[in-house]
Amino acid sequence: AAKYRSQSLATNLLDVVDNFERALLTEVTSEDALALKKGIEMVNGQLLSALEREKITIIDPINEAFDPNFHQAVSTMPAEEGQASDLVVNVLQKGYLLDDRVIRPAMVIVSA
Repeated sequence: AAKYRSQSLATNLLDVVDNFERALLTEVTSEDALALKKGIEMVNGQLLSALEREKITIIDPINEAFDPNFHQAVSTMPAEEGQASDLVVNVLQKGYLLDDRVIRPAMVIVSA
């Protein structure tokens, strides 16, 4: 029980992490917006560090073989020339592990 004590809190915070990452994808040009974005980067970094200290790691399987134990395929796309099938070609949402337990599988698109 102690090993996975952080699971409930981590699961609730994953949506926050996703929203920070979406905010960081926004292009900004003004100095005020750049300063705000820098602050968001700092808070996001602190949040990710706190998760890592609790042994929560990211599943980001781009170009890895599809594994249903860690990935949730939501779509397929034709494999490009020379590309193997059943490879993760796009990650729509990162997954997370707590030690060895999947707390959220990565949502992926797989080559077919």
